[in-house]
Amino acid sequence: MCYLPAEAGRFNVRFLNDWYYFEKTEEGKEILDLIEKGKLNLFCWKGIDPKDKNQILYEKNMKQLLHSIMNHPQSRSALRSRDVHALYDGKIFWPSMKPEEVQPDESFGVREFALPNNLGEYKFNKYFNSTFKVVLSKEPLTGDKSSLNILEVEAFGKPIAYYEIPQLLVDKGLAKSLYAQIDCPELRDDYKCVSNDRIRLIEGSEVTRQFLDWCKVKLKEVLEELTNQEKKKEERRHLEDLGTFLKDITNEVSELLEEENILKPTFDKFGKTKEIVKVPTNKPGYGDDGKIEYKGEGHRKGGKEIKEAESKERKTKSKLQILLSNYDPDPLNPEKTYDMLGREPILHQRIVDVDHGIWWINSQKNYVKKIKIRDPGAMPFYFFLVKEIVLSHRMRRRFKESERYDPDGLEELNFQLIDEIFNKIVQRLGIELSVDQTTAEKIREAIKTKDRFTVPELSRDLVVDPLYITAFVNNPSNGVLENFKVVKRKTEGKGNKTNFYIRK
Repeated sequence: MCYLPAEAGRFNVRFLNDWYYFEKTEEGKEILDLIEKGKLNLFCWKGIDPKDKNQILYEKNMKQLLHSIMNHPQSRSALRSRDVHALYDGKIFWPSMKPEEVQPDESFGVREFALPNNLGEYKFNKYFNSTFKVVLSKEPLTGDKSSLNILEVEAFGKPIAYYEIPQLLVDKGLAKSLYAQIDCPELRDDYKCVSNDRIRLIEGSEVTRQFLDWCKVKLKEVLEELTNQEKKKEERRHLEDLGTFLKDITNEVSELLEEENILKPTFDKFGKTKEIVKVPTNKPGYGDDGKIEYKGEGHRKGGKEIKEAESKERKTKSKLQILLSNYDPDPLNPEKTYDMLGREPILHQRIVDVDHGIWWINSQKNYVKKIKIRDPGAMPFYFFLVKEIVLSHRMRRRFKESERYDPDGLEELNFQLIDEIFNKIVQRLGIELSVDQTTAEKIREAIKTKDRFTVPELSRDLVVDPLYITAFVNNPSNGVLENFKVVKRKTEGKGNKTNFYIRK
């Protein structure tokens, strides 16, 4: 591409001799010779844009202009099929200009749709079978790459129209990562839908409407597939974050179960309850395998050999496991997950899980999918589930020991566990929970007037969820623990010990 001075409508080529490209390079000399002999034509055109007629004074401006021309939908096919150099000050500035191409996301591939032989009363596929191709780009086609975010319509490989996909679909989300192309000669040769500027197909034409409607339906199908894939990826990221969070919590509160007799079987990689053991033999005892490593006069007996034996379920201190259904591996069924349905309870424990301290959170609940663990406001919900699990263990233990149901004792236990669990989790894991400002002010004013308080008392007085009070108390920025010391005492000398906050 070059600009040449013109006189009386004719191009003046005298100055080409002074350009380095035509004077010094073999390629340039050959081109100039062909021009002078009339075997090669020279032409110049004036576009409608840009309207700014200022001279290009810097290479950066030149590069930006060429970049926009190179990637323009109407010039891409020409640049693909021709060898084009850009000159600046008579020297090659951009050799072999080629348009950028969409780098496809290989994990998604290319979606192809065969154009029907008939759209209404209009016939297609007369010259060849037209295929509508949709590509997902590795990265969003925005900024300098926005010119690639289009549907290109061609006729025998030549562009006849293009449409910006986000505008076509009225979608500014995933649509910004799509590129589509179809070669359909009938639109140009049979139905005369091509305008002179080759930007859009002729509007108002029924065949144009039906063709574009079909293209939009296929683009929306791809978008729907992409959206579903992104939702699944987001769900897995959410479950991964949630699983890590639950492991941190359970590590802190496992000792609250006070269970000493949880069964812990040993599993090998095949899922059988077998293990490798060493058993005594009558062989010489200089090595565990019965071999004598250092010869001497002594012949001590009592060596050992390796055998496979049935493993026994050992009783040990409990280790609480809170797992996610449909996601976490099932400890009792290696290489499998325990799958639940959305209509099943939020918490579940199979009979076989009881002796191993395993609980399942139903990840198929819609509200579990929506509650993002990265949001601090979601954390109390999972604290609540953990509290319910620990409460269930404690209730079972008490029922076995006393063989009676005590509603007052259950309430005490419930409040105590809220306090203990929040204290452990918030302090040790460094978690800060957001509390509504109005609620926070209510709690702050109440604490100011007290020399001592408990979370259950404040909860009853203020009609505020005890979870929020514990979160407020344990948030370092509120300064409660700087002014109050924590002492564990029984309420009115009975029941379980509760955290009493006493002003220092």
